[in-house]
Amino acid sequence: MQFDQKAFFKVIQELLHSNIRLAKWVEANLNTSTSGAYAKINGKRPIGIPELLALCGADARVGMWTAELFGKHNLKVVQLEQFRNEADFARYLDRMNRNFQTAMAHDNFRLRYVARDLPIFFFFSHPVLLRIKFKQWTGDQAKQLPLLEAPLIKAAEALYQRYLQMPTEELWHSDAFASQFRQLQRMCELDQITEADYQSAYSHLESLEKKQVVWKERRTKSEGGSLLLCEVDDLPMANGALMEFDKYAQVMGSVLNAHYYICENPSVIEHFRCQWKQYVQWAERPVLELLV
Repeated sequence: MQFDQKAFFKVIQELLHSNIRLAKWVEANLNTSTSGAYAKINGKRPIGIPELLALCGADARVGMWTAELFGKHNLKVVQLEQFRNEADFARYLDRMNRNFQTAMAHDNFRLRYVARDLPIFFFFSHPVLLRIKFKQWTGDQAKQLPLLEAPLIKAAEALYQRYLQMPTEELWHSDAFASQFRQLQRMCELDQITEADYQSAYSHLESLEKKQVVWKERRTKSEGGSLLLCEVDDLPMANGALMEFDKYAQVMGSVLNAHYYICENPSVIEHFRCQWKQYVQWAERPVLELLV
């Protein structure tokens, strides 16, 4: 599948209300000029994954159609998957564990992770926290948390342990932990989780926050994986990561909550690298090794 950008925007125009001018809509949602918007619409300037996510988030119809489009074409440009139940989630965890195991066998393995939220691995570190996030990801409206089978919880924990062992370079929003604390509090206030589950998850997050401070200072996680981390007050990049080893590279991330994508498009990968360098320099204390 070759991504036809002009055709992509043509469908977006059909999805939007008739009184919305496509160029103005793109200009507003991508924070670009009128000429920049037309360059995107006409395919003269490539659209990156962060820009694609911005457009998906601007209109639900655009988001759902894009998810369906990429879901039908799991080829080189984008591979998209969603988990709506435990079986989907089990496949996701298995694939991620196997992919990282393969990648980490290479001496030149490199993972650059952008976290406007917390890195997803953190949610795999505690059964109650995992069940709360799984409830959010799948849109479960019940107050009672999903139980999740023991092998699933074990697989999630294994992926968290692998994260602790792997070398990572990370760029975080400085509000990452505070945002999670607020989310938990709000869910409890709205009676979406029980007080007991709230206290359990909150306590575990506090423990993780203390550990992260130590890891950052020592530049090493608890299981030996090196860590280079800097935090930025304003981080426009979406949650995602760039994994590289040998001559292989792929961008990973999420869109529309529990839709996860893998992209091997060279222009998208280069766009990630450029944005990474730009926003690392926004940090109050930039980690110079992250600019290499």
